[in-house]
Amino acid sequence: EEGLDMDISEGGEDVVAEEGLDMDIGEGSEEEVAEDMAIGEGGDEAATRIQAMYRGKKERASVALQKEEALHRQQLEAAAVKIQAIQRGKLDRKRIQNMTGGAESEG
Repeated sequence: EEGLDMDISEGGEDVVAEEGLDMDIGEGSEEEVAEDMAIGEGGDEAATRIQAMYRGKKERASVALQKEEALHRQQLEAAAVKIQAIQRGKLDRKRIQNMTGGAESEG
């Protein structure tokens, strides 16, 4: 028995499943796969494919969440750096004003 090649696609991304399966799936296709692989002779294989697709979808969602959290952390760090730079500039201007005796020339 030769292994089937199946690409599991979701959102335009192709993922190669275990055992080199090649099949394009979309929304609601888990049921179609189960119907195509009639329960009985290939029932275990169909169940395994459905489980693999579910685990893959779950993992992709987890990775997307991790990327979103990393982006949020980067944005918070950038905001903190900006606040610190503004505060340092304010303190430096105040120190310079105190060193010059409060008489800065304008213009």
